[in-house]
Amino acid sequence: MAYTFTTIGLSVINSLKLLKFPLLGVLIINGIVIFVAYLLEEFILKDKVSSLLIVYDNLELLKPDKNTGY
Repeated sequence: MAYTFTTIGLSVINSLKLLKFPLLGVLIINGIVIFVAYLLEEFILKDKVSSLLIVYDNLELLKPDKNTGY
């Protein structure tokens, strides 16, 4: 999901023509954003993701009429 927002954000930044920003500036900004995303993915956030497996033994408890109000 974060990559989707990053892509959309870069697309919006690249589509703006504020002050006729030169091509080199756009490439540098894009490179910085992509490099920071790479650094975060590979080194900082690599082992900080956890998952939890939920197994339902009794699927009858998932029906809407069994709603306990939580």
